[in-house]
Amino acid sequence: MIRQPKTGMLVEANYADKSMRLQGLIGTIGDVSKGPGPRNVSVCFIQPDYVVVGRKWYEIIPHGNLIERKELA
Repeated sequence: MIRQPKTGMLVEANYADKSMRLQGLIGTIGDVSKGPGPRNVSVCFIQPDYVVVGRKWYEIIPHGNLIERKELA
């Protein structure tokens, strides 16, 4: 879990239910909410398959479901 998410940080989606569609995908944080409650973050993912290379999309994820990655490998 990331305590203080920052824009540009490399993260991996990590859920307790491993069948979630975003489980294990790596992306970068685009924006962080500023509310007093749970902090949601906008994460930019890149399509991992070979059919559509380089397709980007954004998902809103609670910061508790993200772990920090140091590198892509």
